[in-house]
Amino acid sequence: ETLARPIFVPREQSVELFFFQLVFQRLLQVHQQRTLVYDAETWGKEPSPSRQEDEDDPQVPLVEFQRIMVRLLRLVQDNPKFDVQKYDRHSRGTVGWFEFCTAWKEWDPKIALSIPERIFVTLEDPDRCLIGRLVSILLFVAIVVSVGT
Repeated sequence: ETLARPIFVPREQSVELFFFQLVFQRLLQVHQQRTLVYDAETWGKEPSPSRQEDEDDPQVPLVEFQRIMVRLLRLVQDNPKFDVQKYDRHSRGTVGWFEFCTAWKEWDPKIALSIPERIFVTLEDPDRCLIGRLVSILLFVAIVVSVGT
């Protein structure tokens, strides 16, 4: 496992699925806050079948999905073209977590790190590279020596 690590933190880092999960959860929160007004107006009425399905598989509007994906594309690429209709499986104008995972897998976004960012990642996450692991061990030894004296 140690041999599989690069010596330095690579210039390009893949965007992890965990980040996409955080984005999806945030979009859900915003969407739920916006629909509170609608829910207050329809209080006591039977929810439509599509709204009942959404409770099992939370969905966000396609427009919100496109907006956030274009913003992410602008951050990591020069060409922010994104075909949002491809991810609307049920033609309902919404996407769920499955579609977010599909977009992440197909897109495989990568972020270019500057030298200060690479140094920060080296010190913050020693498992990313061999230099980070070495620095972590040296700091641990320095702490043990300073406490022992």
